[in-house]
Amino acid sequence: MLSESHGAKALEEFVLEVGAPYKLINDNANMEISDAQRKILRAYNINRGKTDLYHPHQNPVERRRQEIKKVTLAILDHTNAPVNLWALATKYAILLLNHTVNESIGGITPIERAFAITPDISSLLQYAF
Repeated sequence: MLSESHGAKALEEFVLEVGAPYKLINDNANMEISDAQRKILRAYNINRGKTDLYHPHQNPVERRRQEIKKVTLAILDHTNAPVNLWALATKYAILLLNHTVNESIGGITPIERAFAITPDISSLLQYAF
């Protein structure tokens, strides 16, 4: 997204590409409570939840972002890759985490949780960052 005004369009593109989530949790940012976003939530029957102000620990995504950052920095450090490759390392970290068992969602991978399929990890075993 280039700006917050593109948030509703990004949500709709996500729903069309990946599918509609059961629930969308937000922190009441202006973008997340806009009329355009509410229309999309109603159109796709997506429940809306919210966290309390100044309590980011209530949103599990905040913890996951910390995990992504930690793995990204470990990848860059372990491979001695230049810092300007941080975006690629972040994409790789997300790929790894999505294919790795997560105890907080019942001991399955996020891909299994989202799409009810067991992901193929053969390419991750053959190639590295």
